Amino acid sequence: MRRLVRPLAALSLALVSAGAAQAQSLSIKVDQATRLSLPGVARDVVVGNPAVADVTVLDGRNLVLIGKGPGVTNLLVVDARGRTLLDREVVVGGGDQGRVAYIRGGSLQTFACSPRCERIGGDDAAAAAPQAAPNSGGVSQGSGPQ
Repeated sequence: MRRLVRPLAALSLALVSAGAAQAQSLSIKVDQATRLSLPGVARDVVVGNPAVADVTVLDGRNLVLIGKGPGVTNLLVVDARGRTLLDREVVVGGGDQGRVAYIRGGSLQTFACSPRCERIGGDDAAAAAPQAAPNSGGVSQGSGPQ
């Protein structure tokens, strides 16, 4: 029995450590990229929701994670033996820095400001309704120049 205790304890510790390392989330902004290094050579790379994130394989041990749209998904990387090299939650946040939303009545106009403000598409009058404060006239959101 004693012979089993030590290897089982070591295995338990290794599994807990691996689980803790994999439990961390990867956070990235929309339209941004980050490089990921793997502990082994990847065979399969799977993104749970390709509308949220995408991956480019640089080589067997290096990936580039790209934020495509706001949301939460996961990234799973497996080696040739079927072992999990990476299993992480991926959180993609909105890339709103430098954007200004101008709401007037039921109208929403969005501008990208860096350094000049230019109107960008995707405006939705229905989206303006919950954001508009009573008697606000115009509301500025984001961190662009005003």
